[in-house]
Amino acid sequence: MNIEVGPPEPSSGYRKISIASWGKPRDPQVYSWVDLSVEKVEPFLAGIPGRPSLTHYTAKVIGDLIEETGIFRQALIRGRLRPRQSVGAFVTTLVRGKNGYDLSGFLIDDVPGKALAQIAEESKAKLSMLRKGGDPAMRRADKLSRITPQWILTLMLPFHAWLGYSLNLDPRPIGFPKDNFGAFMVSSIGALGLEHGLIPLSPYSRVPLIIGVGKPRLRPNVRDGQVVAEKMVRLTFTFDHRLADGVHGAILMKRLTDAFEKPESFHA
Repeated sequence: MNIEVGPPEPSSGYRKISIASWGKPRDPQVYSWVDLSVEKVEPFLAGIPGRPSLTHYTAKVIGDLIEETGIFRQALIRGRLRPRQSVGAFVTTLVRGKNGYDLSGFLIDDVPGKALAQIAEESKAKLSMLRKGGDPAMRRADKLSRITPQWILTLMLPFHAWLGYSLNLDPRPIGFPKDNFGAFMVSSIGALGLEHGLIPLSPYSRVPLIIGVGKPRLRPNVRDGQVVAEKMVRLTFTFDHRLADGVHGAILMKRLTDAFEKPESFHA
């Protein structure tokens, strides 16, 4: 025996999906991060109906950027990049189940076409429905992942991705939701108490960009040539190098920096 191990442990639904999704490291993922002050954006968000969070604000800024520039808007279909007609954001969240917490999420469609307050209210409604088990598609997917043997999931998830993204066929006739993950993902890792984390892309979702929003904390920051203590948040980025390059990541970071320094200019 090369590695001394014990008996197999029970796996959650998402853990089984993860094992079925990833193989040996051979991928185009690029990782980066930026530290931003929240001293201006938090009071701004507190004055908006629904009290949107930093996660909602980040999703809105990124959605607007994708709409305006076309960066990260493409979907890779049959080996060619094709522009999406709608820019949606998939927001990941933890949901408590019978066997503890499991990773889930919900889609906010047409982010550029919605005001920040709308995004916040829709997120809260969908999160409440998810926690109550009221989302039929997610219930069905969770049940399927729990009862399906690991080896079948390993075959089924690539088939689903091939059908829905490589061929771009509607997967609803076989029980999967249509374009369930949108153009990008946002994960509030700060809700877990984490200040930062580099999140892997999910192969079966074919999403080219995922942003992690960490827990804000006091850090040294240079403002007007002086080192001051400010409440800062670390945003992390993972993107697909097949769809974007470093210059696109730099544009994304510049937009976010401006949005956190001048939030009133980016609210819609």
